[in-house]
Amino acid sequence: MASSQRTLGFLATSLPAAILLMSGCTDEPTAPSESTSGPELLASSAAGLLFRQVSVGMGHICGVTPTNLAYCWGSNDQGQLGIGSTSSLPLPSPQAVTGGLRFKQVSAGFQHTCGVTTQNRVYCWGWNFDGELGDGTGYPINIRRLAPVPAGGVRRFTQVRAGHHTCAIEAGTDAAFCWGYNVFGQLGDDSRNTQWRPVRVKGALHFRQISIGVDHTCGVTTTNVGYCWGQNFWGTYGNGSTVGESHPVRAGGLLRYTMLQAGRYHTCGLTTTGRAHCWGHNSRGQLGDGSFDDHIVPRPVSGGLTFDHLTGPDEHVCGVTPENLAYCWGDNSAGAIGDGTIRVDRPTPAAVTGGLRFSGVWAGLFQTCGVTPEERAYCWGGGAYSPSPTAIAGS
Repeated sequence: MASSQRTLGFLATSLPAAILLMSGCTDEPTAPSESTSGPELLASSAAGLLFRQVSVGMGHICGVTPTNLAYCWGSNDQGQLGIGSTSSLPLPSPQAVTGGLRFKQVSAGFQHTCGVTTQNRVYCWGWNFDGELGDGTGYPINIRRLAPVPAGGVRRFTQVRAGHHTCAIEAGTDAAFCWGYNVFGQLGDDSRNTQWRPVRVKGALHFRQISIGVDHTCGVTTTNVGYCWGQNFWGTYGNGSTVGESHPVRAGGLLRYTMLQAGRYHTCGLTTTGRAHCWGHNSRGQLGDGSFDDHIVPRPVSGGLTFDHLTGPDEHVCGVTPENLAYCWGDNSAGAIGDGTIRVDRPTPAAVTGGLRFSGVWAGLFQTCGVTPEERAYCWGGGAYSPSPTAIAGS
């Protein structure tokens, strides 16, 4: 499938009124093997939910409660909520992921979701046309799964990231593995072949963190060196080149990073001193340097702010300061910046309005969510929420 077609599909299905239904799909939910369902699941639903982590995908959101249960809400046309069924309309309140698996982290992707259990196993569910679930199937065998299925065989992982493709870091070795769509080499295995099972990223590198954009992947090694692979049309590697590779290439210049965040056609990095730098495409101000000019080498984000982490797999970026204040910049066409405005892009960091403090924020397509230190979840933008933080239903 061409990149432009995937992008148009990504945009269209993110809007609340545009739900794409697939006919003739194989729906074979697989019963998870680590389930611990029971009274606690029902009690959590009745009492109002708290979240310690959330993740924003194309048109759906998933989160993990303090008791490690996963909930999802939003679009479910491809089973991306993991509730054992599909729905023609978005589900506005959190739904328990079937099977009662205990997760320490979830990642909402294009039209699928993956998570790492407390036993360091990766499970995925939803759209599986290009093998992005990593269970060894894809088109035409099982192009969607309505309940979590194990990915990666016997391998154990510490973190997983879902986008158009999926990547994870292996426990013990810190090796990166990726699977799914690979036309730009975004799996990093020195090929451009779609992979239905995890393949190891080339280079014998050891990663502490990994992130996924639309068609490129980036990560930071345990020695704080940044690497990217896949699409590089707009200088997403930050190394002065626009030539893409199907294996890791040093990214972000000579700066040392604690994390890299791959965006749609740009990348941002957080240095070991807590300063944000961005590079690549900048039509929406997503580089945060006060301009709308593209740059193929790192540019410091304006304002002199220090961040603990960054998020932004599409065309806006957000960060949380050590004081738990959230700032966002870039695409604000749907209010994802969170400063109470809409349709005015922000080329420099803008404070999220409302006086809330956040322990973490997670950006997605046109939308952002955050969790407060009290583990209350708020979202803004995306058409379903206002351009200011709004508490999610049930939280």
